[in-house]
Amino acid sequence: YYDLWNKIKLNLLTISDLNKRDEIKSELKNILLNCDRVIIDKKKYKEVKDLSTTVAEWLKDFIVHLGIGKIDHFKKVQYLTNSENIKGLNEEDKNRLKVLFDFYEKLKISSNTPEGFESDIPMVINGKHIIYTEGRVEEIDPKVIDLIKSIKVRDETVDDKEKEVGYSKQLSNQSPADSLEKKAIQEEKEKEDKIDELFKLVNQYPEGSLERKAIEEEINKFKI
Repeated sequence: YYDLWNKIKLNLLTISDLNKRDEIKSELKNILLNCDRVIIDKKKYKEVKDLSTTVAEWLKDFIVHLGIGKIDHFKKVQYLTNSENIKGLNEEDKNRLKVLFDFYEKLKISSNTPEGFESDIPMVINGKHIIYTEGRVEEIDPKVIDLIKSIKVRDETVDDKEKEVGYSKQLSNQSPADSLEKKAIQEEKEKEDKIDELFKLVNQYPEGSLERKAIEEEINKFKI
């Protein structure tokens, strides 16, 4: 579910018109509401009569019990826990339904609202690094910020020393045009080295985590 939503989110981010994003979400939502793909295998529950099996059937059940508007979190938990249609399912199938309902709920939220706006916005408030994401404000682990800073500061310190020695040699042995070209090539390599190190760091954190988002934001800054 997360990978699917993340891919859709990344595609939506390429569209600047928020109303167009909502149109795409609405189309995807309608596809789900009419999807006859089997999500629950009826053969596993032979003793259960009238068991819903398809994506469309389960979303219909979800809407009948919770409505089409904004869903109250507590009522949703009650539905997943106490619904006669869900009680008899095993944990794997219960989780499969939860993933479906969560995905459907994401598609219902307009991109024109704070909760539905797809971009994560990093900020610094009172010295704390935070990310505003899907209507929530969450603090990034200070240890991650320190790691990012250490990579940037360490590389910049080494770069400055190398530049002092390298550029003085270049100026004495090369024409101004050659020196500028080599300087540009060297700076590009230094940027790539920093990006490589940040990529190694980002892979230590799971998809969707605040720490990963913060590092990805730094990587994007280098790519600009």
